[in-house]
Amino acid sequence: MQISALSDGHAKSVDWWFVYKLPQGVGPGHHTTGDEFLYCDSQWHSELQLSKQKLHEGKNAISETLHQAFAGDANTGYILWNDEIPPTKSHPKPANNHGKGHSKGALVFNQKTNSGYYLLHSTPRFPAEGEIGLPDDERIYGQTFLCVTLNYATVEQIAEILRIHHEPQVYATKNLPRQQDSEIVRLANGDHRPPNPGHPLVADFAFRSKGRNEFRLFAKNKKWSEPTSSSIRGKDFWNHLVGPALRDNIDVETWRRGEVFENVDVGSNNVTLDVLGVNLASIGYHGYQWPFTKDHAKWGSTEHRPMGFLLRHPGYVVIADINRDETQAKRGGGGIAFQHDGIWNALKSVEKVETTVEKTPHRESKAA
Repeated sequence: MQISALSDGHAKSVDWWFVYKLPQGVGPGHHTTGDEFLYCDSQWHSELQLSKQKLHEGKNAISETLHQAFAGDANTGYILWNDEIPPTKSHPKPANNHGKGHSKGALVFNQKTNSGYYLLHSTPRFPAEGEIGLPDDERIYGQTFLCVTLNYATVEQIAEILRIHHEPQVYATKNLPRQQDSEIVRLANGDHRPPNPGHPLVADFAFRSKGRNEFRLFAKNKKWSEPTSSSIRGKDFWNHLVGPALRDNIDVETWRRGEVFENVDVGSNNVTLDVLGVNLASIGYHGYQWPFTKDHAKWGSTEHRPMGFLLRHPGYVVIADINRDETQAKRGGGGIAFQHDGIWNALKSVEKVETTVEKTPHRESKAA
């Protein structure tokens, strides 16, 4: 069985797809139920578009793609992790280990067919093992999902970064490889030991999808970012890792409910600004707007296009599972950066960012 990201509404293989789930109660008449979403994939060359599918209908990219993991193929395996474990009938109130990474996702793989995918998302308590639907109580806020089709060797490479840097809370596995030296097996077993004492605490891993599209996986171990005896504050994944690595200013939409990191990247002139709200009017969806307090998504967009011939390359989009919040300094996590004109242009046009630049952390409202 070939494993891949499956397109929205058609269940056809695509190299990657991106989903931005809308919050409840937005749009004309505040009609959205939390099942509506914006969609784009590797075969689309336009901006983000509002899907005709709904998350509860079971014919969307997320459900079709996840179905491959749970279809019962003997050669298909998976690892599921989330910092908030989905409840089950046998464990209605699972205990979460807050020392693990603030990381959410799924690795699905088939060694026999040299295929797999990495699904990175922002939704707590999702997916429950064997289920493809979104939990009812997770429809409230905006969420982001990115799925990338991989060959098996790249699944193994990503598994190593996840286990060492993310240190994810794994809650379900199936059909693991037989090789005990497999990084997938070590990830499933919760082995977070690096290969040597000098192993870097951050990762900037450039990889190609199965369709040869370029991506960069950024990740941090909590030991890199947590406060030290000489510092009362830790490091910010977005401000201190992603921005400097991409060498640009970056606007970031994440869940913020407390002390937020400073805006100026250490050791550079780059600035990281928080997105205060989203308004889809500029991409044709008038009345669809919401503040950051209704959004649990985790994404960033660089300010500029990379320097190059006639500046034809789009800027970077970063889809992540970690917030721009001081509490995140004590957790592992990461995100995937890639370039796509339609998504980058759309996010740059719909975001409303703060205009002040602060060199000291500031506090966000805890109101939801």
